[in-house]
Amino acid sequence: NPKESQPAEITQLLFQSAFKAWLRPTIYTGRLTMNFLSGQDVTTKPLYAVYHGRFIESMLTHCDELFNAGAATALPTNSDVITKRAA
Repeated sequence: NPKESQPAEITQLLFQSAFKAWLRPTIYTGRLTMNFLSGQDVTTKPLYAVYHGRFIESMLTHCDELFNAGAATALPTNSDVITKRAA
């Protein structure tokens, strides 16, 4: 169970994918989980990948001294909210 959940959601600001999905943070003891929330009728693999990839890239660029490991799942988890999955 999450220790604490933040209501803020982070959206990818690239023009092509802006506001098509969000990452919602959940704080656990010693861990931050960002769950994917689709805002589209169909969730594509590239959309899922770009949101996770750009978030990890941003953290490595700007917050590299605040954590020691980052990872993304290859497929959505039960905590991610996706719509119909497309190839």
